Amino acid sequence: GGLSGGERRRLSLGLEIIASPRVFLADEPTTGLDSSQAEKVVGLMVDLARERDVPCIFSLHQPRASIWRALNSFVLLAPGGKVCYMGPRKDAASYFVEHFGWKVPPETNPAEFFIDLVSIDTEDPEKAAEDLERIDRMAAVFAAEVRTRVAADSADAWKPPNGNGSSVLGRDRRKSRRHTNFLERLSVLFLRAWRQNARNMRVNFLRLATSVGEGFLFAELFASVKPGRSIAKSVADRTALLSFGVINMVMMAVMKTLHLFGTEKVVVTRERMRRQYSSLEYLLSKALAEIPIDASFAAAFAYVLKSRTSLRIPL
Repeated sequence: GGLSGGERRRLSLGLEIIASPRVFLADEPTTGLDSSQAEKVVGLMVDLARERDVPCIFSLHQPRASIWRALNSFVLLAPGGKVCYMGPRKDAASYFVEHFGWKVPPETNPAEFFIDLVSIDTEDPEKAAEDLERIDRMAAVFAAEVRTRVAADSADAWKPPNGNGSSVLGRDRRKSRRHTNFLERLSVLFLRAWRQNARNMRVNFLRLATSVGEGFLFAELFASVKPGRSIAKSVADRTALLSFGVINMVMMAVMKTLHLFGTEKVVVTRERMRRQYSSLEYLLSKALAEIPIDASFAAAFAYVLKSRTSLRIPL
């Protein structure tokens, strides 16, 4: 059935998180999702900010109340890029009451109320003029507020994004961020490669059938007239049989690898450009995921060859 829109969005976020970003930026990550999926996507970014101390900055269009409560700080932008508010979410309501006398109505999502303040009614010219005047007033008052704060203390003028009262400029640089290490990235890549193999059951079955069939084919080349008697009597016969068998198994694995790298080239190149993992980690994960499967095919081939030619191959 594939992935849903929310699952694809969370997968995309997960791939970005693997790269251990210093700052996480997202443009309307909840657009096109239902309320439940949108809340899960925002929850991922909130967890990233809290657990790894990574600033998460993203744009939202009319967030629901639960998403609004998850935010630490926000920027209220009006048409034309005018900033009407920027600061802690919990202080926004009191700011508009103090400076403009506008109070959030009871049982109203504050996000919707603030968005209505910066909206322009384009169908009514008179109403549009009033909206523009209101927006210009909000932008002017906020600009004056910024100048006042900067003049008072330029170093600690702001106290938003981390949500604990400390300023952005005064963030504790000693607080360590948790980065994904080599083993974590390798394990994620290995699980992805293993699941890809597990989903290709039809291909794996065909490869197994081919290995068994080739085992019988090679055995027939050395078939004996009498049952139980091996025609591979000389050292040269045995050497040729084993050499061709090994070459056959290696070539099957090589063909699979060439096809695999060809199909994944675009995805791997994009993820490598994002510095989500190294080439070594990708190659190791693929090798670890492919070796058990290729070994099982080789074991099936060797078992048929051993039983049909009476070779003493340790299994």
